This record gives sequence, C-alpha cells and structure tokens, in this order.
Amino acid sequence: MGGMLFGTVFGVIVVPGLYYIFAKISNGRTLIKDEEMNPLSEDFMESQNKVPFLQRVQKLGASLKLSKRKNRKNEK
Repeated sequence: MGGMLFGTVFGVIVVPGLYYIFAKISNGRTLIKDEEMNPLSEDFMESQNKVPFLQRVQKLGASLKLSKRKNRKNEK
C-alpha cells in the first residue's frame, strides 16, 4: 500500500512540479548561440525575394524533372 501511495503522489505532484520548475529556469534561454526563432520554412515564405512563391515552386519542379531525366539516362 505504501508503494501505491508514493507512486500516486510522485506522479501527481512531484513530476508536474519538477516540470514547472525546469520550465521556469529555462525560460528565455537558448541552447545554440545566435539561434533563429523563426523556422527555416517561415523564413523562406517571408523572404524579400521579388519572385513570387508560385514561380519559385515551378522552377523547383522543373529542376526536379530535369534531374529525373538525367537519372533515367544514366540508368540505361
């Protein structure tokens, strides 16, 4: 019975308490110096490039098709 009580108290009070304490300690700190807060995909979407997004995607698709053709030729 003692183990069940200890496990319940530990799981309900201690674990969330430790989570809260460590979250407060790490708040505002970064693991990597000069780390960007925006993900790379958001930076890509928000770039100041004058080429519209659709044109960039089409260009990427065309280059993928070209690389597939080259791979097919190399396989033969």
